[in-house]
Amino acid sequence: MGGSAARRRSVSEITGELQPRQLIGWIFSGTWPQADVPLLPPPGSWFGVVRQATQLDPARRPQDTAALLDLVDRETDTGSELPIVRAQRLLEAADKKNDTAAAAQLLTLAADQPGSDELYLDVFTRLKVTAARKAILDNLAQAVAVVQALTEHAAADDWPSWEEPDRAVWWLLGVARLAAREKQWPLLDAAVQGMCDWDSRLDRRKPRDDIKDWMRELTGHAASIVASALRAQPDGARLLGWRDGSSRCGARQVR
Repeated sequence: MGGSAARRRSVSEITGELQPRQLIGWIFSGTWPQADVPLLPPPGSWFGVVRQATQLDPARRPQDTAALLDLVDRETDTGSELPIVRAQRLLEAADKKNDTAAAAQLLTLAADQPGSDELYLDVFTRLKVTAARKAILDNLAQAVAVVQALTEHAAADDWPSWEEPDRAVWWLLGVARLAAREKQWPLLDAAVQGMCDWDSRLDRRKPRDDIKDWMRELTGHAASIVASALRAQPDGARLLGWRDGSSRCGARQVR
């Protein structure tokens, strides 16, 4: 390849990488951007800006400069409503008024605040999965990110009571049930791994009994996905009494 062609390719790659959504991540993280790889800054106001601007579905990103600036203003306005206050307001609208738009906004807020244990454990896991069904299925990549963020909070191990971790496990179980019914395998894998991670740290009988009852009903591809997730979470699988050796996850594997 000639030198001019190499230079043209280099310029093309760099201009593709240094889109505003990548440039912001580069400024805050110091990591050089890669094409088509989201570059998220540390948690904070700009995390939500970059996350929303780097969603896999182009239709979910800001569609022009004006939309991007509106997003920046909304997420970085220090005088705006606190995330936890907004989450409580959206939860009430979603659960008590069946407001599907509020449920979608709460899911987005959780995705933009992955490090907030207060938001996740005190508010978000109170959202009924049935109320959030449409929001979850409409943006599966975001739903997986939220499930993974909730799983990360299991490591804190400093909950004020058993209510918070129990609620987290049941919420993840609700998502796993939804994912299995809708055949959304990446979401199913993330939810099962998440609830096994939480359960392995809790050693609580009630959430575990509910997980076992659900797993005994699984067949086909859903059972295979769950079996794979259990292999990735051996501590949780052991407490569930799951026996490896089969891709199925029925009564013979969960005691």
